[in-house]
Amino acid sequence: MKKILGMSTAALVLSTLLVGCGSTGDSNSEQITSNKTLKVFQLKVEINDALVQLAKEYEAETGIKVEITSVGGGADYGAALKAEFSKGADAEPDIFMVNGAGDIATWAHKVDDLASEAWVSDAVNGTLDAVTVDGKIQGMPVATEGYGLIYNKELFESAGIDAEAIDTYSELEAAFKVLDSKKTELGLDNVVSYTTKETWVTGNHTFNIPFAVQDNPVEAVSTYIAGDFDIVGNQLFQDWTNLVELLISYGGGATLETVDYSTQVGNFVLGKTAVMQQGNWTAGDMKDLGIDFEVGILPLAINEDSGVSGSIPVGVPMYWSVNKDSSENTEARAFLDWMVTSDTGQKALVNDMNMIPAFTNFSVTSDDELASAVSKYNNDGKTLPWVFTMFPDGFTMEKVGPIFAKLAKGEITKTQMLEEIQALTPLN
Repeated sequence: MKKILGMSTAALVLSTLLVGCGSTGDSNSEQITSNKTLKVFQLKVEINDALVQLAKEYEAETGIKVEITSVGGGADYGAALKAEFSKGADAEPDIFMVNGAGDIATWAHKVDDLASEAWVSDAVNGTLDAVTVDGKIQGMPVATEGYGLIYNKELFESAGIDAEAIDTYSELEAAFKVLDSKKTELGLDNVVSYTTKETWVTGNHTFNIPFAVQDNPVEAVSTYIAGDFDIVGNQLFQDWTNLVELLISYGGGATLETVDYSTQVGNFVLGKTAVMQQGNWTAGDMKDLGIDFEVGILPLAINEDSGVSGSIPVGVPMYWSVNKDSSENTEARAFLDWMVTSDTGQKALVNDMNMIPAFTNFSVTSDDELASAVSKYNNDGKTLPWVFTMFPDGFTMEKVGPIFAKLAKGEITKTQMLEEIQALTPLN
């Protein structure tokens, strides 16, 4: 979900704000218009360059200029989006990203109903649920993504570990111990690339796991928000803290609060770590950095039940929404439709942005290893939902995320971590 722009030694420098504009293309009388500009505001900075290029191609075809503003990395996208809207009607984006049900509630006064759009009938079953309110479809899926523990196949083989056999916590812990015992031999600084600085990694993705494995994940989140879910006494949450402790202790402990996304991915690509908690969105960044080994994805196992611990979260991370007050509303809808129906758009999404389409009409397929790994989990029925998107805007990153850093620094115990998470609700 984040974008690496450059690397120095073992660390990478991450730009938190990327702004790109489509260039002016030739226009003719058959084009829709030659004097209109669409403003797109989005957080997936790892696709910025490819999206800017796609915007140029759209302008060349239609005469409509598309300006891309990408905010991510260490920047607060939600705050940046609110700031953008506060500048006045002329500055408001025509298209912007929302993060599921929580963001839809926040932006209910701005998101338009897209139920009549042609792409709706091609959306993968279930992908529109999070943005459907009273029959109104208020967002178009950006992509389908999956995450877990990305691992270096070469290092696992060198350590004599059968990665494909790992689907329980004890097996994952044993693999970490073996890798740790061979750090010098394998050239590792740490076993795993983890971070407590990037609270979207901890507060969103790691925190998603104990809710996603409940019998009824949606009900569990709703009950927790209401203050009626027993976090401390829940066995799955207790199991989950063992995983969190494993990631922290084999990732660098207290030093993790200085590790940003760029360093996390950079160390993995450099072979300084053998495992990394991330998702298939890192494929383009790793390719740009010259990755020279094969990768796979392990589940974030929490206990000995392979039915619980053998799956990875797969879902729609973000949605494109259209500003219902935009003067370019029609053009904004047309651009989104073009992205997922045209050959140009489909090729860019799959090949240049390394996305797994959330639509059934795509004729373009990917040969990316991580995309294939996510698809295999999906096809095998070994998936967990992305329920962190149900939380109110900013809650998981601003409230839950910092608690991970406290555990990493030894300021609290695992039980106290659960108690602090418990104390965050009910939410008003």
